[in-house]
Amino acid sequence: MCIRDSVDTTAWYQRRVHGELIWDMQQENIEKLEDLFQIFPQVSIDPNGKFKYIQIQCSLKTKSKDTNSKESVTFIRGYSEFSYHADIFEDFVEKIRESPIKIRNEQNGDVQYVELSQALKIRCPGGGRIEHSAEKQKLVVFGYSQSYGQPDHSLTIQLLKQSFPNYPEANFEWSNEGY
Repeated sequence: MCIRDSVDTTAWYQRRVHGELIWDMQQENIEKLEDLFQIFPQVSIDPNGKFKYIQIQCSLKTKSKDTNSKESVTFIRGYSEFSYHADIFEDFVEKIRESPIKIRNEQNGDVQYVELSQALKIRCPGGGRIEHSAEKQKLVVFGYSQSYGQPDHSLTIQLLKQSFPNYPEANFEWSNEGY
């Protein structure tokens, strides 16, 4: 789980020093898609308020030969600082582009480690809004994105439940209604 401080606009895994991106990690290579969660939190949302959110799906451009590896992974991002769903998506893609991390890529039996920006296909299946109250331990997911359409809100709720295990089950709601 990653709840962003509404004042801090950088994620936990990086910081900016005089405008330059500094990565706070030792790891340089990952083996499979789900290892991305060690670097980028699967869910990152603001701690309070009503804000836009998107689902982001990442898959490898070339299929992995590893049968234990997932075909794709899904991230949830929601922040009040962004006026448009596309801005949230661009923020995520920028972090992938700037990442020094490489992922295992196997082609024709040849194993290489490739930069994430070259190895990943990143798409947004849709967006909506989240109303979050950390004090009440309540999350409500609803609506759609005019740019990306409506995602599967039940998947968003599933990932939020995993990220907020201390919230009561009854305090997770979703609806396809609203904008």
